[in-house]
Amino acid sequence: MNIEFHSRVSMITNSSTSLFIIHKPVENLEDLLQGMIDLHNRINGSNISYEGVFKPLRVYEQSDFQADIDGIAEANKRWPDARFPYEGWGYEVQKNVGATFLEGAEDNSIPGWMKELIEQIGGERWHLG
Repeated sequence: MNIEFHSRVSMITNSSTSLFIIHKPVENLEDLLQGMIDLHNRINGSNISYEGVFKPLRVYEQSDFQADIDGIAEANKRWPDARFPYEGWGYEVQKNVGATFLEGAEDNSIPGWMKELIEQIGGERWHLG
C-alpha cells in the first residue's frame, strides 16, 4: 500500500492532548475541577475520575523551563540536517515560569465543555497534537 501525503497536515488523527497554562491564581482550582467532573458524571451517568481526566496540577518551574530549552537544543544538535529546526511546542517561554500547568491525563481525556470552562477561568489552551 502506498499513501501519498500532500503536506504535513494531510494525515489527521483524532488524538490530542490538551495543556492549559493558568497565570493567575484560581482559588480552590482542584475543587473546581472535581466539581466539573462530578457534574459530568451526574449528567452523563458516567463514573470518570479526576485521575482519568487530569494529570496532577503542577507549577512550571525555572528548572522545567531550562530542561525544555536544553531538550530543544539537544534535538537540534542531534538532527542538524532537519529541514526545519525543532522549536518545541511553543509554551517553553520564560513568561510561563511560575504558572500552573493543567494537562489532560491522556489523549482526549478532557471533555470538550470542560475545556471551554477552563478557558473561561483563565486557562490558555495549548493543543499538543
